[in-house]
Amino acid sequence: MAIIDLRNLADFCLNKVAELLLFSLIYGTVWLIIGSDALPPNGRIFVLFAVFASAYVGAELCTAIYIPPILGMLVGGCFVRNSSYITIDSRLSSILRSFALATILLRAGIGLNPVELRKLSSICLRLAFTPCLVETITSAITAYIFYDFPVVWGFILGFVLSAVSPGIVVKLMLELQEQGLGTDKGIPTLIMAASSLDDIVAITGFGIALSIALSMMTSLLWNLLKAPLEAFCGIFFGAAVGCILIIIPSQIDSAADNNMKIRHNCQRVCLTIIFGLFLVLITRELELGSSGALAALTLTFVAALSWRHYNNQKTVEETLKVAWNLIEPFLFGLIGAEIQISILELKIVLLSLLTLSIGLVMRCLTVVLVCYGYDFNMKEKFFIALSWLPKATVQAAIGPVALDNARELNDTTSIKYATLVLTIAVISIFVTAPLGSMAITLSAPRLLSKSNQQKPIENPAHEPVEITGH
Repeated sequence: MAIIDLRNLADFCLNKVAELLLFSLIYGTVWLIIGSDALPPNGRIFVLFAVFASAYVGAELCTAIYIPPILGMLVGGCFVRNSSYITIDSRLSSILRSFALATILLRAGIGLNPVELRKLSSICLRLAFTPCLVETITSAITAYIFYDFPVVWGFILGFVLSAVSPGIVVKLMLELQEQGLGTDKGIPTLIMAASSLDDIVAITGFGIALSIALSMMTSLLWNLLKAPLEAFCGIFFGAAVGCILIIIPSQIDSAADNNMKIRHNCQRVCLTIIFGLFLVLITRELELGSSGALAALTLTFVAALSWRHYNNQKTVEETLKVAWNLIEPFLFGLIGAEIQISILELKIVLLSLLTLSIGLVMRCLTVVLVCYGYDFNMKEKFFIALSWLPKATVQAAIGPVALDNARELNDTTSIKYATLVLTIAVISIFVTAPLGSMAITLSAPRLLSKSNQQKPIENPAHEPVEITGH
């Protein structure tokens, strides 16, 4: 037994040394190529490496003491931002966050079960709209009471706080699918699909409320039209690219030609990842930002309908999983780096926690009511409610937008309210991201039943059959 333990320890140490060596070689190579931009303290590439390294170390430490690694990533990014004079390039940070978001949503699209999704389409739409709007209205009311916010600014805050984090929620739902928890009733599929639509509702509502608050009537009209347009564009472009990936490259690989099979798999993986990133970035440039997430989700969902048929799904799925493991520290490290401790005041923190708590309680109660009448027991309803707690990705993306617009108009009153919106958004990230992640991880084995279905045997019907004569 002691020998086995020593071998495991040696393997663990060698793996960590290999990771450290790889990280050092990548950084050294980048430094030799780009020069001063990779040097401390404020080289743009150096800062990104510093955030990644801090997030990675934080995640490893949390894993060692059985705490969800996301907390370590957030703290690592926060530490880099607040313990030095480092300045993070906002554009590079945004691109990396977009890449991470595209990766996790591509994985989510493959993980969606089309049969279960068809059965749950009605409740999926209700979960996407109702809890988000209830939490928004609740937060607007509490903001009016606690902060003396005008109604419109209360709704701006409400929509910022009501968006769930796809980066966290989708990741955890994929893990539950791998464990077979809740899959008999399609609960992970339901939550992944509804969370993407929830974000579109929150981001669209935020844009409308901000236009009203800053008296941008032209922008208001555009935002009213943009809500259905974003949903349509996301589904349309995602489905179109998914259909392309069904045809290109060839789905039928000759078993006799292993090199061709490997080549097609490489093409399929590269096209999937680059298409997903392109859709997220191009929709953001066209100011249809929330449709990019839906497009990435739809892309792999449509393509996987054919990939499953030809057994080509596994390669893409495993590659996306590896890509996510590499990019995850960047995503949550950069979100943690949005947290500026210097702008936090004790009174604001306490009121923010109260506002956040009331909104989340109302959201959870709404989720339970929305699930009434469906084939979910009380434990499963409670889990679905808990799964909407984490907030991070969207808050980091739209939290500073109101402040940027208010500064452009040089409106002192709007700047004051927008600063408070950003502060509360930052607090919501730091509190709900780790706590929500822990709540989902710890409650899932207790609240969800494990699937009794055995994994179906891969259908060999499409494998070529060798016919021999007598």
